[in-house]
Amino acid sequence: DLELLEKSLAEQVASIVSLQAAVRRMIARRNYLALRAATTLLQALARQCAAKAEQRRIRAHIHSSDTRIQSLARGVNTRRTCTSRYSELFQPRKKERHYLSIALDILRELDDGEDDEF
Repeated sequence: DLELLEKSLAEQVASIVSLQAAVRRMIARRNYLALRAATTLLQALARQCAAKAEQRRIRAHIHSSDTRIQSLARGVNTRRTCTSRYSELFQPRKKERHYLSIALDILRELDDGEDDEF
């Protein structure tokens, strides 16, 4: 589990670095239209990911609380169950990686386009 988490974090960091580089190039070229589109896209993506993360946190909390109550009723220690359930929150989902990949593709296309100066 720890290896998967480290790998996914490394992928996310690489994606963020790529996004930063694309935005810097857009600013340097004064490609404001592409920059505005990229900003809107990233804000929408961030809102969507935040909403999904919040839903997962709530679901995990409810599930772990329910599991803990049931196990305590049986006299079983649930520490391991709860820990593994919470660790799932930090693993990127395939769908979110797909969204990030689409966002990166769109940013690359915008960055490769002609400069739009105002």
